[in-house]
Amino acid sequence: MDKELIGKRIKEARKRIGLTQEKLAEKIGIAEVYLSEIERGIKLPSLSTFVDIINALEVSADFVLAGEIKAANANLGDELSSLLSSVSPKQRLALLEIIKAYVSSV
Repeated sequence: MDKELIGKRIKEARKRIGLTQEKLAEKIGIAEVYLSEIERGIKLPSLSTFVDIINALEVSADFVLAGEIKAANANLGDELSSLLSSVSPKQRLALLEIIKAYVSSV
């Protein structure tokens, strides 16, 4: 299990919603030092702490574990296909251009 990748995704999600480590740790009832160790990939959270973290950050476990769960990528592809089938061809082209622009900027 890639602890660093998991920690990086937790940190990314925390920053996206504007929480400090202190506030997130307080919100889920863990020590700030422990959260820091999780985000730096030094430690993996227990399952219950992991659930508390993803709930507090309002992200899916797939988002945090996608590098570890092979099925997560397949499910994502299925979901994208389903969404694309519900839009017009013109909208699909527009979405393709948005995705290309996003990928090239990352």
